[in-house]
Amino acid sequence: MTQKPAGHRACRRSFTGQPLGGLQKIRIRHDDTGRRPGWFLERIIIRNEETDQEWSFPCSLWLASDESDEQTDRILDLA
Repeated sequence: MTQKPAGHRACRRSFTGQPLGGLQKIRIRHDDTGRRPGWFLERIIIRNEETDQEWSFPCSLWLASDESDEQTDRILDLA
């Protein structure tokens, strides 16, 4: 079982663009650069602010080359 790091925090980002349609999977990754670049990802929630439709993509894993399975790239399935 993956343990959450102490003192973890929520992060919120907003984006605008094309309509999303029916999401089934998403890909999340980072380039693993910088000081202590790894991060623990609990889940991603995508919300259409016009319709209030939400998609939830659970993860509960590290995105880090020095933690857990050492992956910085993940494909997440819709919950």
